Amino acid sequence: IKLTWSGGNGNMTLTLPSANGGNTNRTIRFISDSSFATNTRVYLTPAGSDTIDGSTDYYEINKAYEGIALWSDGSEWFIIQKKA
Repeated sequence: IKLTWSGGNGNMTLTLPSANGGNTNRTIRFISDSSFATNTRVYLTPAGSDTIDGSTDYYEINKAYEGIALWSDGSEWFIIQKKA
């Protein structure tokens, strides 16, 4: 999923789909384009009681061309690749 920022500085929360159910073995990739700066942030947030690498905390993207790939085992999301 390509993330694009339009407008002034700020924060956006993007909730991940549930890791269970139909998302078992699903991989999702996010990458920001050149419109991102250090004052523009996307918080990739796990849904409900889901986790990202065992944590309920969000993953922050706040610079151009930063990326992450996540994989679901059916109960949580795992970070399988990061690009910063």
